[in-house]
Amino acid sequence: MPEIGQEGQQKLIQSSVLVIGAGGLGCPALSYLAATGVGKIGIVDFDQVEMSNLHRQLLYDESDIGKNKALQSDTKLAAQFPDCKVVSYPKELDNKLAMEIFPEYNILLDCTDQIHTRYLINDACRVLNKPWIFGAIQGFESQFALLNASKEAADFRDIFPIPANPLTAPNCENDGTIGVIPGITGMFQAMECVKWILGLGESSTVLHFFNYMDYQKYEMEIIPSKERVNITELEFMQTDYREYVMACHYKKM
Repeated sequence: MPEIGQEGQQKLIQSSVLVIGAGGLGCPALSYLAATGVGKIGIVDFDQVEMSNLHRQLLYDESDIGKNKALQSDTKLAAQFPDCKVVSYPKELDNKLAMEIFPEYNILLDCTDQIHTRYLINDACRVLNKPWIFGAIQGFESQFALLNASKEAADFRDIFPIPANPLTAPNCENDGTIGVIPGITGMFQAMECVKWILGLGESSTVLHFFNYMDYQKYEMEIIPSKERVNITELEFMQTDYREYVMACHYKKM
């Protein structure tokens, strides 16, 4: 493609992407990032493959059931794309791990479905000045956005200043999903990542919404809050994000 060329391909080869979550969003994102030529991909996931995952997590098959997702996706990608360096982190993301590994990567993809993890990722990226791409699905809808693309850009707290209640928020385990919806969303995240690496596309922070029942699409520009207080590394390390999210709903803060 003329918009990419040899210079763009070299940018991809020299780039590094960390994908947090190797499930319904992570599997397609990982596959397309490796196929596009990203030089280094990190995978964070502590979970194991289950039978109920297979309809939407196409990197795995029945022989992978009971095995760690990060390790199995690492094995599959390394076999299919040997020129891509793949690093797996088969553990749950916490503050310490974030500060250890986030600096090694140019950009991050949030492919999780845990509310507290999204705020952890957001705050760590704010401290480290790292861009990241948020993605989520609910029913027949999905949304995604490139966040924290610069010091002045909007972040996740500008969209959701108060965390949703994790006890009542919808998720795939309780509400189900058609596998193609997280598949499409993960590919959108991968495309946003490639555009950022190549310096293509819009510079403003936009939250994209898609409804797959009628193929309606709409966008919302995210304006950074003037009241936002930048978190320090010490404050980040001292925050228990599970407790923080629950405290927002039980007034323990």
